[in-house]
Amino acid sequence: MIELSDVVAQRFGYKMGRKRKAILLNAIEIHRLMADQTLTGRDVQQIAEMIPTAVLADALGTSPSNIGKVYDRDSLRKPQVSQLVDMSKTYSRIREFFDDDPSLVQEFLTPPTPALDGECPATLLADSAGRDAVEAMVDKMAYGDLS
Repeated sequence: MIELSDVVAQRFGYKMGRKRKAILLNAIEIHRLMADQTLTGRDVQQIAEMIPTAVLADALGTSPSNIGKVYDRDSLRKPQVSQLVDMSKTYSRIREFFDDDPSLVQEFLTPPTPALDGECPATLLADSAGRDAVEAMVDKMAYGDLS
């Protein structure tokens, strides 16, 4: 039997093995796993263990201090689920680029970045245009284009 935490982990880019080692899935698998799914507040609470709370809260249109209210919900609205799907794809791409190293991911997400007009990548993950800009930046870094 699959535990809820395993299902949530799979939805957001991880396969859990015997040793509970996280293996990053690609964005296509994440999208397939989450498409047309409903998420509960408990799911969001478990997702918050994998994705920084501030990033998650921005994607849900709330503040980190109010994210607890989301945890109490029976289900999220479809736009919120869609936001989480899209944000998780971008976040998984970032984690993949940094070889799933949490400190490197955090170092990338937090400071303002000149390539993103002085914005922090973490704040840009909250909307579609911002996610596109962050993904384009990661793609450039992946191909060695640091212009």
